[in-house]
Amino acid sequence: ARRLKHGNVICLDRSNAMLSRLAKQAKRKGLVRKIHPVQSDASALAVKSASVDVVITNFVLHELPNPKKALLEMARVIRTGGTLIITDFAPGSWIAQHITSAHGQACKLFTPNQLKRLLTDVGFVVDAAIRQRNFIFALCRK
Repeated sequence: ARRLKHGNVICLDRSNAMLSRLAKQAKRKGLVRKIHPVQSDASALAVKSASVDVVITNFVLHELPNPKKALLEMARVIRTGGTLIITDFAPGSWIAQHITSAHGQACKLFTPNQLKRLLTDVGFVVDAAIRQRNFIFALCRK
């Protein structure tokens, strides 16, 4: 947010506690005018359609009961020509095994090919979907 010359950062989370923590950090760093915390669920984003240039989602997809529905919402809010960047845990990695045991159930983790198919199905053009060690990365545009 500090590096942005124009625009703002909308930070979405379903947890009020996380958003409060973010608001405190933004205030401490003098970024209150640039950062806008919004409580929202990933499957029903509280953001206007076609109003966002970039969506970045870090370690979220595996937490969602319906990743496709959330990706459709992301496609809805991203402007034509906008970008989606995804980072998540890779299936079979030690960290994925830890996350699964911590959740007490299997999480939905995607291979690069599975994620690429899903992103294409919801309307994104996938520029890259790769695995790097314990993580999956995807870069797409609308």
